[in-house]
Amino acid sequence: MAADGTPGEWRTLEDTTTKRTIKTGKVTNVEFWHVDQSLQVWVEGKRVAYAEYDWSPALRIEHTLDRPAEELLRAVRVSNPLADESMYPQPSVRWELEGSPVTLHRVRLERDLFYRPGVYNPGFARDGQPSLGTHPSQPNILGPDQFFVCGDNSPNSLDGRLWDTPDAWVREQIDPTIGVVPRDLLIGKAFFVYFPSFHKDKKIPVPDVGRMRFIW
Repeated sequence: MAADGTPGEWRTLEDTTTKRTIKTGKVTNVEFWHVDQSLQVWVEGKRVAYAEYDWSPALRIEHTLDRPAEELLRAVRVSNPLADESMYPQPSVRWELEGSPVTLHRVRLERDLFYRPGVYNPGFARDGQPSLGTHPSQPNILGPDQFFVCGDNSPNSLDGRLWDTPDAWVREQIDPTIGVVPRDLLIGKAFFVYFPSFHKDKKIPVPDVGRMRFIW
């Protein structure tokens, strides 16, 4: 991976030899993961290489947008410049393989779940400020009994990123922190996946039966 964002400068995070050999003339399932600031290689369902890196929020912004983070942080008190989709470059993926000829079949690219930046709604205690956990000025550092709840439909979820000041009773008796759910308020357990719906043009959402399942 790139060492500091400078083109042409790279550093090795992991160099390993795996016992799981890729046999000539045989189809082998290989997965490359880049998620949660880690790089991973999986062969036939077994992880064979793993390495982590630790970038600060400002450094992640700089690597993503190819511009100094300071330029974007100046407007932090009035808006969330990271919510402007037009400034994000088109993502790309590149593999380099060496040692012997390789033919790729059924190549598939899956995007990791992410949560879009935004700003608090008008009239809220943080009116106009960047939403929680989506900007370096609004980090979300959880305590041992706090939970950050996010909806799976990021563009349209009024979730923990955008919650206002907690109810007065919760604020006085349990936890005054904005945007979190205290453990004492968790009274149920998720056991079934019902959405998402694949009929987005209907007023009444119809569940995708093929993706409905129990969670044990």
